[in-house]
Amino acid sequence: MTKKDRILRLIDHYSGGNKSEFARMLGVSPQAINTWISRNTFDADVIYANCENLSGDWLLTGEGEMLRNIGREKETTGDNDRKSDTSVFLDRIAMQAEEIGRLKARIAELERRGN
Repeated sequence: MTKKDRILRLIDHYSGGNKSEFARMLGVSPQAINTWISRNTFDADVIYANCENLSGDWLLTGEGEMLRNIGREKETTGDNDRKSDTSVFLDRIAMQAEEIGRLKARIAELERRGN
C-alpha cells in the first residue's frame, strides 16, 4: 500500500473523506495534505500524534490493521499500549535514519571516486 493510499484511508476514517477537516485535525494546511497526496509522502510524526488509536506499524509500512485493537491490547499489555507502539515507531525511525546516513556516506564516496 502506497503512502498516498494510506493518507486517503486516514482521511476517510478520521474525517469522512474531508481533506480540509483532516488537515485541521492534524494542525496542517489543506495544501499540505494535497502535497502529501501528490508526492506520495507524509509527515508520520504529525499524523501519528494526532490520529487516535492509529497503528504505528501500519502508518510506516501499510501492513496489518490501520487501528490498534485497544481492548485486546489493554488486556495483554496494560496501560502502556501507546508507549510500546510509540517505542516501535521510534525504533523504526532510528533504523531508517541510520540507513539514510549509510546511503549518504556511500553517495559521498562514489562522488569522490568520480572526480
